[in-house]
Amino acid sequence: MKIRPTLHGILAGITAFSMVFGVLVFPQSAEASLTIGNSTTSGATTFSVTTASTAEILVVGVSARRAAGGTCPSGVTFNGSSMTSSAGGVAGQYCSQFWYLTSPGVSTTANVVVSYSTSPDTDEYWAMDIGGGVDTDSPIGTTYNNAVTGAESRSLTPAASSGVFVSNIIGTSGTFTASSVTAVRTNTDLAVGVFFTAGGYVAHTGGSTTVSWSWTGDPGPQHTIAEIKEAAAAPTSNPGAAAMMGITF
Repeated sequence: MKIRPTLHGILAGITAFSMVFGVLVFPQSAEASLTIGNSTTSGATTFSVTTASTAEILVVGVSARRAAGGTCPSGVTFNGSSMTSSAGGVAGQYCSQFWYLTSPGVSTTANVVVSYSTSPDTDEYWAMDIGGGVDTDSPIGTTYNNAVTGAESRSLTPAASSGVFVSNIIGTSGTFTASSVTAVRTNTDLAVGVFFTAGGYVAHTGGSTTVSWSWTGDPGPQHTIAEIKEAAAAPTSNPGAAAMMGITF
C-alpha cells in the first residue's frame, strides 16, 4: 500500500522540526565589564558615601583594634539598610571584615553606620561601589581570611569567570606597598597600639586560573579577601538548523 503525505502531515512535521531545530542556544563567553565607581575612606563609625551612577553593590572594608574584651562590628548599615557580612577574621585584638549591600541606589548620598557592642580602641573604614553586571543574586565568590606576618602574596581561584577581588589588611607595624593591587587606602597609621591598615582591589578575568596579588611590608596580623562576582552572560539565540538548511516556512 502506497502512503501519500497529506498537507496536514507535512505541516505537522515542519512544526515539529522547527520546534526541535528552529533555535539553537549558545552561551556567551563572559567578558570583564565590572566597573569601579566611587570610593571613600573614614576614621569614624558614621561617614557619608555617595554611590556612582553605575552602582550595583556597595562594599565596606573594616579595620579595627578592639578594646580588651571587646568585639568586632556587630552590624553595618547604608542609608538605613542593613548590610551583609561577607568575610572577616580576628587575630588577637585586630578585626578585618567586609560588608556589602546590593542595589544600594545609584548616585545616592547617605551614611554608612558601623555598630559595635563595645567601642573599639581605634578603627578605619573604606567603602567602594561596583557596577557593570554584578551577580546581585549571589555576589560573593571566593573568600579568604588569614592571620599573617611579613609580606603577603596570595593566589586564589575565582568562583566566577570575571569579577573583582577586594582586599583588606591590618598590620602591627611597617607600611604596605601594593604590588598588583589598586589601592583604595594605604599606610594609614591607627596610632593606638601602633598598627596600620590598607585596602584595595584586583579586577580579574581568571576563570579557572588563579589570580595573584601581593602586599609588601608587614600586613599581619589579619588579611581578608572577598570576590565580587560578575553575573554569568545570558545565552544568545542563533538561527537553527532549519534556517541553516535553507528551509523557510
